Amino acid sequence: MPGYKHIKSVVNALDALELVSTAPGGLPLHVIARVLGLKKQTAHHLVRTLAHKGFLLRSGSPPRYILASAMEGLRQGQSRWSRRLLARAIPKAIRISRQTGAEVTVAQLVGGSVIARHRVPLRRSDPPEHHSGWRVAPYGSGLILQAFMDAPTLSDFRDRFPLTGSAKQFWKSYKLLDEFLERVRDKGRLACCLGGTFRTSAVIRDSDGGARTILTLTRPIEMMSPHQPAEAVELIGKAAEELTAEIGGEAGI
Repeated sequence: MPGYKHIKSVVNALDALELVSTAPGGLPLHVIARVLGLKKQTAHHLVRTLAHKGFLLRSGSPPRYILASAMEGLRQGQSRWSRRLLARAIPKAIRISRQTGAEVTVAQLVGGSVIARHRVPLRRSDPPEHHSGWRVAPYGSGLILQAFMDAPTLSDFRDRFPLTGSAKQFWKSYKLLDEFLERVRDKGRLACCLGGTFRTSAVIRDSDGGARTILTLTRPIEMMSPHQPAEAVELIGKAAEELTAEIGGEAGI
């Protein structure tokens, strides 16, 4: 990949602020470290520095980090847009989940990671869940966003979350993965079976055309009939298009 040079500590600090801005109640240190892909000690030094400079506040017991008053505008902007998005996306996610028997997640690229904002679980007995710091698999459920990242963002993302483990066994190399993502860009949708789980995702575009929010369906492939994967791709794609039309003209995140 191109040799873009960024100051890593600055990238991490900005990502931490963006991440915390999505959680009005704040986030504990271990969640910040996990989502940003940092060692706990590194994250500890990072948030303490941001608190010392007046960007974060340490509050509550057990302690959580929230935005300081100087950064409140960022949180309010994120929260307003996210509430509007989720108010429209959640009913669609629930409908698709009930129609297909699959898990459906609304996720966003926040703080340099793909995090779940709402999840409708596979089992109907489990209630839908709202999240602020649960990271989805960067080479699984969150993969589609790599197709729409600009080169510097993609470089930072892959530095933080390298292709390893089962993802590397499946995709083999970044070259093969990038060839797949090129086809995803052309279609605007993703569909693949990774580790026995079928996944399909589509992007919900912001007012500026940016692709930072996704709607993803996952289900074990053995639980699906031959026609269900194609049906799932169509349902997710149509819902993402509808959401883009509904909220695309509103203030972006």
